[in-house]
Amino acid sequence: MAYLFATFFATGILFGNLNALAMDSPGKIAGIGSGVAGSLSTFIALMTGTAIGQSDNGTVLPLTAGFFMLSIASLATMRWAEK
Repeated sequence: MAYLFATFFATGILFGNLNALAMDSPGKIAGIGSGVAGSLSTFIALMTGTAIGQSDNGTVLPLTAGFFMLSIASLATMRWAEK
C-alpha cells in the first residue's frame, strides 16, 4: 500500500512538470502541442491501462508489474529522446 501511495504521489508531481517541459519546444504553437501531447498520453494510457486491467488476477502483482514495465519503457524513451 505504501508503494502505491508513493508511486501515485510521485506520478502526480511529475505530470505538471513534464507537460511544462513538453510545451517548451513548440513555442508559439503551444496550444497545438498541448493538444497533441494530451491526445497521445490519453491514447497510450488507454492501451496500457486496458492491458494491465485485463491481466487482473485478484492480486496487486499485475499492477506493480505494469508500473515496473512502464517505468522502464519511459526511461528508455527519455534516453532515446535526449540523443
